Amino acid sequence: MRLIFTTIKEMKKELILASTIYLLGFIIGVLIKINETSIKYTETTATATDIFINNIQAWIWLLTGILTLGLITLLSLLMNGVVLGTTIKSATYVLSPLDVILRGATHGVVEILAIICIGAVGFQSLRITVDSIRGKEIKVKDELRKMIILSLVSIILLFIAAVIEGYITDLFI
Repeated sequence: MRLIFTTIKEMKKELILASTIYLLGFIIGVLIKINETSIKYTETTATATDIFINNIQAWIWLLTGILTLGLITLLSLLMNGVVLGTTIKSATYVLSPLDVILRGATHGVVEILAIICIGAVGFQSLRITVDSIRGKEIKVKDELRKMIILSLVSIILLFIAAVIEGYITDLFI
């Protein structure tokens, strides 16, 4: 557990960057004009497995940013934030605020933490490049350790979020 907290501390810049971009996307999503009459509410039939697979696909996109100095991660975080913002805004047109909170918060907090963690990993190559240009020593073994730990934490969080969304959220609605 201490290793996880150490890794989070060491990747503080990447985590802040990922959080900021996700939040910016969320704000953009909330500000997008939505035609209220075009919103149709449908219950989801997705299983926890379906949800986990879908989230892993997003996870892969976020991780590929490590190959593009964070560009793909930036775009993926921004889009994920926009989707969340528009989804919550749309949901408020057909559900009560309490229903929106109960349906989203039970798994959403865990899922967002997972997205931010893997987003930080996606920005890692950008930070390494900047540090290298500044003449800082790069310890490849330490960088790989951080990448692996935060990636695994993210996968575990996504699994927990999928289980909550697939099995527990329905108990609150």
